[in-house]
Amino acid sequence: ACEADLQVIQLLRRIFSQSIKPLLRIISQFITIGTFEDPFEEFFVEKLYNKNRGEDKTTIYRLSEDSSKTPIFMKDAA
Repeated sequence: ACEADLQVIQLLRRIFSQSIKPLLRIISQFITIGTFEDPFEEFFVEKLYNKNRGEDKTTIYRLSEDSSKTPIFMKDAA
């Protein structure tokens, strides 16, 4: 029984680590380069608009109003 429990724990850790990778990639892009690519619009930060006036490029970001996008461990902070 104990070995089966360990196998379940290992499986759940593997699933979690694989499922969190896209979120961590987007957060890393946002922190390091100031923007991110979110083709499926799953990230809890949204781009509102991007004005391009010659050299002036302004992108506005905000937390998503869709609470289902916010990771559960960040619900209280958001």
